[in-house]
Amino acid sequence: MKKLSFFSILVLCLGVSGLLTAKDLSNTQTPAEIIVIIPDAPGSIPRVPAQIPIQGMVLGNTIYLAFQCDLGDIDVELYKDGSGLVWQTSVDSSELSAMLPFNGSSGDYTLTFTMSGGAVYEGSFSIE
Repeated sequence: MKKLSFFSILVLCLGVSGLLTAKDLSNTQTPAEIIVIIPDAPGSIPRVPAQIPIQGMVLGNTIYLAFQCDLGDIDVELYKDGSGLVWQTSVDSSELSAMLPFNGSSGDYTLTFTMSGGAVYEGSFSIE
């Protein structure tokens, strides 16, 4: 089975959504990449960078996620610095991509991804 890159999936999703709805693109937002990392536990020795199975991007009112493989059900939490938890949801990664609604204002955000096996990843992005 051929794997699609995150950006191929993003282009495909944007192309399909563009066919379904006409939008005024004169005032579009620049995509914000979500940098996903494995957070270090407090007091632990910093880890060597590892291959991260999740990629993400924020574009307009949507968070686009791409998964390198089926990671099972993933609990996703979005936090805004200074405001705390914004929302939480569960994502099925078997489709290898997901689109989550995002109507946030400017600021710094953190996404936490918790795998069913207990592994945790974090991603951060800023909206100006």
